[in-house]
Amino acid sequence: MMITHFPAYLLLITSSLAAAQQQEANPAAPYVQSQLNICAECHGVDGISTNPEIPIIAGLAKKTLQRALFAFQADKRPNLTAQGHAIQAHLLQGNSDLRQREKIQQLSRYYAALGFTPAEQTQAFKQLTPQQMEKGKALHQTYCARCHKKQGRIDNNGVGILAGQWLPYLRHSMSDFQTNKREMPQKMVKRLTAMNEAELDDINAGVKEMDWLELLLLYYAAQAKMPNLSP
Repeated sequence: MMITHFPAYLLLITSSLAAAQQQEANPAAPYVQSQLNICAECHGVDGISTNPEIPIIAGLAKKTLQRALFAFQADKRPNLTAQGHAIQAHLLQGNSDLRQREKIQQLSRYYAALGFTPAEQTQAFKQLTPQQMEKGKALHQTYCARCHKKQGRIDNNGVGILAGQWLPYLRHSMSDFQTNKREMPQKMVKRLTAMNEAELDDINAGVKEMDWLELLLLYYAAQAKMPNLSP
């Protein structure tokens, strides 16, 4: 399968044009329009983050975005920056729980209607050999594909988009799950436990080369450089 590499300036122009078209086709409600500059301080214009520590939110499912905002509101999910805490408090303040829920729904609806733009992170691609890419794909298919469809490209039922998401953010997210800063879904607990047990077998057999979880995250991040991968 041929791997296509696009010049960075063409990707930037394409992303800008796509964002402009999305805005025209997805007019924001008055409340959302008043908050877009605030959201952009962390998540970038139109939710396309340029900060590797902060996720791209454009194109995530409405359910995913709502879950995240409600979790932040209930202090069940950590925020990476002090600025994020302050902005989060501002966005979620309201006269009633109903008004706060409406704000979250409006913001989620707006960003969900935008297209997902993968992060341009060449370093992740360079870190993997073809054999490691195949191993990452095999790990995905064995342990993750049931929920994360199309190699992690589809936000199905509120699971988020993994393929093309910023690698540092993916690492932070997994660390939060593993240290109980975020609640890990039971399906995910079972899958990771099974993967850890299989990895231990490889360690005992002396055939393990790279931490499997890191390999899996690198595989997802590297897909921004691999647009022609088959589903």
